[in-house]
Amino acid sequence: MKRETIDRLLILVLMVLVGFGFWYYMDQKPRMPIGASDSFSKYDHYLKRVQGDAETIEVYIEPNTRFENYTHTITVVNLTEQFYCGTLKVFDINGEVCYQNRIINLRPKEERMIAVNLSTLPLIYQWEDPLFYRFDYPVAVVDASVSYDGYDEYYWMNVIVADDVTVEQCLEYAKMIYIEDILAGMDSLDLIFYKRSEVRYEKGNEQSYPVLDTGCYGAILSQKDKTITIVDWKQEKEQILLQCEMK
Repeated sequence: MKRETIDRLLILVLMVLVGFGFWYYMDQKPRMPIGASDSFSKYDHYLKRVQGDAETIEVYIEPNTRFENYTHTITVVNLTEQFYCGTLKVFDINGEVCYQNRIINLRPKEERMIAVNLSTLPLIYQWEDPLFYRFDYPVAVVDASVSYDGYDEYYWMNVIVADDVTVEQCLEYAKMIYIEDILAGMDSLDLIFYKRSEVRYEKGNEQSYPVLDTGCYGAILSQKDKTITIVDWKQEKEQILLQCEMK
């Protein structure tokens, strides 16, 4: 074989390897939600591609009773500990696609409700192109139970923690939630921390919401200012205990 032919083959092999390497890099790279914060690229390295089973992502399609001008609600539930991306297709009784949506970075244990208008009766759904990503941010040392709460236009996250929780641990936990919010393309809610032995519940049991006045610390998460502020919730809600910039 001529030297010139060998050189051409080597160049071709090199181009194929470079192309495959670039494709692999792009395939492993986390997906960015539409409208994601400009801080997304600062934190996307915490998402590492892993294997997963799309059957663990549950979907519930129900007639709408909560929102005006919509016929149905679709609730997507991520039962895994990973972030999830996938294309949801809903089929009607004729086997035609009546709804389709690319879900980007559904958080671990997240329930996401979508209000939709469907002109035909939805019957079944399926996932296409499922992707799973492990969240590699160091887990805050807080034994936490989480619930979402709110009234009128204000919503927040309740976080029940151990009695020996420190202000520093609350800050680390708030950082973790802040970064999760950025990666999911979601606005941040404030956090209210409650010590497990001090929290009281509105209906006297853990299935109801905590009473706000029994909280110990609050965390104000601002994606606009890129700050997290921990305040004293029990004594004086305006008293700042810790504050950091999320650079």
